[in-house]
Amino acid sequence: MSRTVILVEGESDRAALQAAAAALRRPLSAEIVVMYGITNLLRHLEEHAADRVVVLYDAPEHHRVERALAHSSAQPSALFSCERDLEEELIRAAGADRVLDVIEAEGDLPAWRALRGQPFHREHRVEEVLHRFMGSIGGRKLRYASALVAILRPDELPRPLVEVVRAAGESR
Repeated sequence: MSRTVILVEGESDRAALQAAAAALRRPLSAEIVVMYGITNLLRHLEEHAADRVVVLYDAPEHHRVERALAHSSAQPSALFSCERDLEEELIRAAGADRVLDVIEAEGDLPAWRALRGQPFHREHRVEEVLHRFMGSIGGRKLRYASALVAILRPDELPRPLVEVVRAAGESR
């Protein structure tokens, strides 16, 4: 029987998946491979051709996924997408108020207030600005991925995370 490999775009995806698996009490025996961008999917599909592969990606990158699948002799067992990206899924699942509580607990409230106070961001929904905040400094997505998953009950976890954890636990 082949091993299961989960291909994810970035480090924050790996952290969120590990936290989600813990929250669901479903330990991951699968190896999580960070591709460092969906543009590397074809190479990783070929590298893991002998494995059972599950892929988590951002829906706006679907055209890149389709292109990689069209050129690969190896096909994943399952594909799961986040509507925009994982950060948006987590913000939606937690709600703005709870995300702001996490930002405060992490000591980033002054940085949040500075960003929110900029004229451009004053006109946008708080969820949009939270999304921008998560990606505004290198390493912030990674830092917040597991922190946001940790505040969610298992039934609140974003669907793509739950589906990947379940798919990774299924046998071929």
